[in-house]
Amino acid sequence: TMSNVNDEDVMVDEEVGVEEAPAEEAPAEEAPAETKTMSVAGITFKETQFPLFIVLLASIVLMIATTAHDDPNNSKGGYFGYAISISAIAMILSFIGLLLTKFSEDMYAKFGKHMNMLCFIY
Repeated sequence: TMSNVNDEDVMVDEEVGVEEAPAEEAPAEEAPAETKTMSVAGITFKETQFPLFIVLLASIVLMIATTAHDDPNNSKGGYFGYAISISAIAMILSFIGLLLTKFSEDMYAKFGKHMNMLCFIY
């Protein structure tokens, strides 16, 4: 316990040799934040567009895969509509996200997270 310690026994540490660095002056004009880009197969994407483009391509492949089965008896089962809706909703949301990143980045910054969460959960 600390009750046996007298005030005289307690030493106070002082910061010795610590100097404050002089404050750097802020530049007169702030440079606009550069958007990171990447190039894949000769196509240049912004960093936020690439995942949306991949989801768009994957949803097109999924749409083709779910509708390509030739069923002469038209007995695709009860989940065929749901299987089509998965690819359709992912395709629509990723296309809207791509449009927003191209023409309205502020709106994508506001709603993009929610669109991506809906696409992931659905």
